[in-house]
Amino acid sequence: MSRPDVHAHLDYRAYLDAWFRWRKADNPRFSHRAFVRRVGARSPSLLPSVISRRRNLSPRMAAAVADAMGLDEQERAFFLDLVAFDQARSEADRARAWRRIASVRRFRAARTLDAATLDVFAQWHHLAIYELARVPGFRADPAWICKRLRPRIRPNQARDALQTLTGLGLLAPRGDTLRPTQQTLTTPMEVAGVAAHTHHQGALDLARHALDHVPPEERAFHTVTVAVPESLLPRLRQRIEALSLELLDEADAADAPPDRVVQAVLAVYPVSQSIEEEAP
Repeated sequence: MSRPDVHAHLDYRAYLDAWFRWRKADNPRFSHRAFVRRVGARSPSLLPSVISRRRNLSPRMAAAVADAMGLDEQERAFFLDLVAFDQARSEADRARAWRRIASVRRFRAARTLDAATLDVFAQWHHLAIYELARVPGFRADPAWICKRLRPRIRPNQARDALQTLTGLGLLAPRGDTLRPTQQTLTTPMEVAGVAAHTHHQGALDLARHALDHVPPEERAFHTVTVAVPESLLPRLRQRIEALSLELLDEADAADAPPDRVVQAVLAVYPVSQSIEEEAP
C-alpha cells in the first residue's frame, strides 16, 4: 500500500482517512491514540471525529496535524488550504481557498476534471463558446470566435476554451466543425458552490460591461426596490428560478435557428437587515 498523495485529494478528511489506513498497514501497532500524542492533543477520538465530520480542525490544530503526518513544506501548505476550503465561513473565503488549491500544478495533474469543470464556469467565454457552437455557421476557429464574442477575448483564450470543452466531451467533431453534445456539464459536489459563486461574479461583470457598451435597444435592465415581509423571500427566489426555466424553454421552442448568444442575469437579494419588533 503506497503513501497517499495529498495533491490527489480535495476533501482533507478523506485524505486523513487514507493516510491513517496507509500508516496502519505499514505499522499495525499505530493507533489513533498514538497519532493524537504526536499532534499534542488530549482526545484519542480526535482523528475519527474529524474524519466523520463531527469535529473541525482549528488553524492551530490543522498545522499540528500536518506536522504529525510528516508533510513537507509544499504538502503542508496544500493540506492547510484543503482545511480552509472545507471549513470556509463564506463562499468568498471558499473561492479564495480554491484559487490557491487550483494553482498547484500537482493538484491540477491529479484532479484534471475538477479543475477543468470549474474553469468552464470561472471564465464566462467558455459557456458563451459552448452556446455559440449551436449557431449555424459556427467555426471552431479562435480568430472567428474572437470577432463574434462581446466583449472581445484573445485568440489564445478561445483556443484554450475549445480544448477544455472538447476535453470534457461538451463539444465534439461534427463535419468540419465542433458541435455541442448532449452531455450535461456537472461539477463535483465539493466545488459546486465555488463554481456558482465564480460564475455569478463573472455574470455581474458582463452585465456592467453591457450597461456601458451594448446599445439600449439590445439590452434590458430593470430594478425594483420594495419592502417585503421576510417570509416572502423564499417565494421571490422561487419566482426567479421559475423565470429562468421559462426563458430556457422559450429559447428551445423558438422557430428560427439561433444566430447569437445572450445572457440573462436574474437576481433578488435583501439590501437591509430584518427589523424585528421590540418587545413591550
